[in-house]
Amino acid sequence: MKLEPGRGKLLIEPVVERKTKSGIIIPTTVDNRKNIQNGEVVATGKATWDDGKEMELDYKVGDVVYYEEYNVAKISIANSEYHLIDSKQVIAKEKK
Repeated sequence: MKLEPGRGKLLIEPVVERKTKSGIIIPTTVDNRKNIQNGEVVATGKATWDDGKEMELDYKVGDVVYYEEYNVAKISIANSEYHLIDSKQVIAKEKK
């Protein structure tokens, strides 16, 4: 990925469909009960403290994260859609 997100931002490749426990596929456009989305981190920006010191974010490329779907910037790259979010929108990360 040649796109580098700004400070504190994550570029996410969202999951485009969800499955129920019984295997029924529910497109995310239908499952609007919650405004929670999940996807894989494909690029990260750097974070800084107030004193300007650089540090790493808690999320790395390849992590699957769940995030609140408000204030998401949708970006189209090579016919694929990505979400650019603030790292503070992440509410959970899948353990590997």
